[in-house]
Amino acid sequence: MDEAPELELHPWITRVHASLHIQRYPLDLTDESIQDFVTFSERFILALPTPYAWVVEIEGLVRASRHQRQLVQALGTKLSSYAAIHSAGTAIVAKGMMLRGLVKTQYLVKAPVFPVKVVDTTERGIQWSEEQLAARRS
Repeated sequence: MDEAPELELHPWITRVHASLHIQRYPLDLTDESIQDFVTFSERFILALPTPYAWVVEIEGLVRASRHQRQLVQALGTKLSSYAAIHSAGTAIVAKGMMLRGLVKTQYLVKAPVFPVKVVDTTERGIQWSEEQLAARRS
């Protein structure tokens, strides 16, 4: 759990503690930056102590091209079996009612394999994620 060695971080990831990280997509995404992030993330997620949780700020991803979003979705698909077992959940930070509605609609179309909560602030995302981790550990 939290006594695991610290993993190297990607510039888009901030560590809250060993089992909880915040991911922020920048506003200036490129195909190369997304591909680098996806490649890094696959190794990173498989090395995390379990259970793990994420808070993901999606504002930058909203501005991504279709191809860039597909790269991120492909990673989710590739790791879905692993995440179904080891992820305590992901809080999606979507600022603004319209963006939250779009995210919720997407999850109605394709339900995630782990708990997801759409929130309006990073702080609420951290709180929810900590609750999910505590529940998984008890």
